[in-house]
Amino acid sequence: MSKYELTNEKIIHENGITLFRIRDLKTKVLGGYVEGEANLAQSGTAWIADTARVFGNAIVSDSAQVQDEAWVFDNAVLSGECIVSGYAWVFGTAKISGNATVERHAIVCGDATIADQSCVRGHCRISGSARIHDSVQVSGDAQVSGKALILGSAVIEGEARVTGSCSVSENSTVFDSARVHGEAVVNGSARVFGNANVHGLARISGEARVFGSAVISGKAQIIGQAWVYDSAEVGGTTMLDGTARVNQSQSMLKAEN
Repeated sequence: MSKYELTNEKIIHENGITLFRIRDLKTKVLGGYVEGEANLAQSGTAWIADTARVFGNAIVSDSAQVQDEAWVFDNAVLSGECIVSGYAWVFGTAKISGNATVERHAIVCGDATIADQSCVRGHCRISGSARIHDSVQVSGDAQVSGKALILGSAVIEGEARVTGSCSVSENSTVFDSARVHGEAVVNGSARVFGNANVHGLARISGEARVFGSAVISGKAQIIGQAWVYDSAEVGGTTMLDGTARVNQSQSMLKAEN
């Protein structure tokens, strides 16, 4: 049974596509705009509200909601009880599911996935094949791309860049202008911030802190309550744990065997 209809009210999208406003058949309330009925499931409680636009081959189903002035297009898929709102864009083959939210000016594109209770907001951009699950928070001007995997209650914010095949998980945070890339791992309650650069097969875990302009590379491990900061460089197979402190006057580059 149909829950909505296309009205005669239409707009010409900037690429020349004609979009039609929808109307709830039961309440007569007007919704947002679609290119055709294939964009919004006739079953379930999924809805497009306000002046939001869904077009191309994009699909909104289940109880998903698109609100405000958000755009969902290309081959994007929204399902579950997710919400896309504000001025957010979701496109490419991106998938938003569960109770995930994409808000404000956020962009989710490529083959990225946002799922579970995760929230993406601000001016951040999620692209490539990035996967964001659980209760992750991504905000500010942060960018997550490549094959990055973000899990748990991790927070990515500020102007942080997380890319490559790295993972950030548990209660860890990457913020300011920090970069995590390559196959690096950040987990536990670790913090990477400032202009820090973590890459290679490096691992930051426990309650470790990497900040300033520190560079962690190779197979280095910064664990426990260790700090690496200022202009310090730690690489190779070096392991720092306990309450170790390495700053700009020190460099630890233990060669691999």
